[in-house]
Amino acid sequence: THLGVNGQLWEFASGTRILVDPILIDDLSFFGAPWLYRATPRSPIPQKMARDLVEDAPYDAILLTQSWEDHAHPPTLSAILSAWERKKGKRLRVIAPPSSQAMLSQLGVRANDLTLLDPCSPQSRKTIVQDVELTAFQGALLGPPWSKRENAVVATGGGEREGDGIFYEPHGDHVADDKLRQCAGMVGVVVTPCISQRITPFPGALGEVLPAFTLVDGDSASALAKLLRPHVVVALSNGEVDASGAAVPVVRDRGSLDSVEASLATLGCSLVRPKTGVPIGLTRIEPK
Repeated sequence: THLGVNGQLWEFASGTRILVDPILIDDLSFFGAPWLYRATPRSPIPQKMARDLVEDAPYDAILLTQSWEDHAHPPTLSAILSAWERKKGKRLRVIAPPSSQAMLSQLGVRANDLTLLDPCSPQSRKTIVQDVELTAFQGALLGPPWSKRENAVVATGGGEREGDGIFYEPHGDHVADDKLRQCAGMVGVVVTPCISQRITPFPGALGEVLPAFTLVDGDSASALAKLLRPHVVVALSNGEVDASGAAVPVVRDRGSLDSVEASLATLGCSLVRPKTGVPIGLTRIEPK
């Protein structure tokens, strides 16, 4: 179920549920500076659904792929953690990249409730949530070239059919190394953005032709489909927000879902365009 921005709820055949990169309350801003950037989902989930996800916490763990606020959203995480402890008398397990450790500690996540997934560490690449195995791979590079990459994740098990695992990376930025290639045949569902977002200071047509920083690479969807051979790609609609602030004019979308769908069709892969708050039974979708 797509929850807006990068948020998702994964429910497996066995009943295991994992909440992914949620933003359920308040607006999205970065660095505590809403004057720079402030956004809300263009199609938010119903208020009751958001309230239930915060107050009732009907899932087994929270999975965060990055330390940035559009993945690890402090207001949402604080509210969920408080409600979980108050209503269930225990703490909620959080699975996250090493880059988020300091921030999560400040929010009150205790060390024994936090699992750090590090794709570069053989000892901490994998973890189990009930009967679902989560494996980390190198994801987005969001700093200088020497920065540590954020996480991409493959989820398998949970009573799903063999080959129906999930691959998720929210920026269209992955490392196609041997470890990821070995997931071909294990992954049936790829969740990835299909519309690019570029940062450019140049106005008008200049911004389309001059060099720009690609924040989200929607063109990678076809490359992922070739690499992993899934039967379906779910378009992550993380750019569908109403935004304001000084940074908004320099962020531009590029590409179309129709062109991505046509490209995927040549690979025998379907494109799913999720509606916010509406569950999708992905294992029932077969290639065209």
